[in-house]
Amino acid sequence: MEEFLREYFTDNFTRPIEGAYSWEHLLQVTIVAIIAITLGIYFGKKHDSRFKALKIAAIIMLGVESTKYIQAFIIKGNFSWIEYSLPLFLCSIQLLTVPLAAYTKGRFQKIMLDFVVIFGWLGAFLGTYFAANIYSYVPVIHFRTINSLITHALAGFATVYIIKSKSTSLEKKNIPYTLTILLVFVFLALLANKIYPSQNYMFLNRSDGTPFYILENIVQGKLFSYRLLVILSMSAYMLVFYSLYYLFMRVRKKEKSYSH
Repeated sequence: MEEFLREYFTDNFTRPIEGAYSWEHLLQVTIVAIIAITLGIYFGKKHDSRFKALKIAAIIMLGVESTKYIQAFIIKGNFSWIEYSLPLFLCSIQLLTVPLAAYTKGRFQKIMLDFVVIFGWLGAFLGTYFAANIYSYVPVIHFRTINSLITHALAGFATVYIIKSKSTSLEKKNIPYTLTILLVFVFLALLANKIYPSQNYMFLNRSDGTPFYILENIVQGKLFSYRLLVILSMSAYMLVFYSLYYLFMRVRKKEKSYSH
């Protein structure tokens, strides 16, 4: 039992690390992605106005994430792990946005549903296939990798569910609010990075193996310019997402008018 706990729940494992983008890593995340998408479509078809499936997904997300905190506290015996466990990455902010989308009401819920659709799938994709910061240091079958995989898969499920159930509005009047929410998370990430200099929330200090390395190379490591480009790229992505959605709806409307 002691050996099992050491190998699968601590950083003192002796098993070899398969590595990021190994076939084991890619196979694992692909299987889980297929399951998440399938369940999202299935429950999206059965959607009810109370968002029951989304609420359950939010509870599971928070429950699974809480086990990570419990494990860290047991191993370290203190709260030092808090500095690297804040949900302030583009993928981990779904731990906050999915529950808000599920449990709030009215206009705010519509805005949060939009936000989850825009960033949920992106966070799920980047946090699994591009999770080099985990898979490079921990075996594929380990508490940390499985825990991260489940929470990111649930973010992907939430996105598919919301789209399939046609619960998102993506109204133009929501754009300033979704952008504001993004910038609030950016501000909190900058603040956390200031308080904990060794951390890199939202990858605002360095790219750490993410696609942001392209921006890092463009500005040749200049921190202010790099941060500005990262923030602008996330904001631009959101605006492009809205634009493509409106274009798609316009084309779809024309096709329907021609068919009649």
